[in-house]
Amino acid sequence: MSDSYTAELYELKAKIPELQNQINTIKTEESNVDRFIALANKYIYIEELTPEILRTFVSKITMHENDKNTTGAKYEIDIFLTHIGKFW
Repeated sequence: MSDSYTAELYELKAKIPELQNQINTIKTEESNVDRFIALANKYIYIEELTPEILRTFVSKITMHENDKNTTGAKYEIDIFLTHIGKFW
């Protein structure tokens, strides 16, 4: 019985660094979302989309061809939002 507890203890101790990395990743993502929300609060009522507003919210746009085997649009567009990452 003691051997099974010892084995379980070693397994749990081995998982600690991995779980700590997951916690750190989630905290970083949460911080990024908070920054994005702070930006969004500055532009609650947008009457006209200006280049400044676009640069504030969009960090990158990529376009690439879809596989020839897929149906639908010929190109795929990825939109990356500031602090958030891939949106579309």
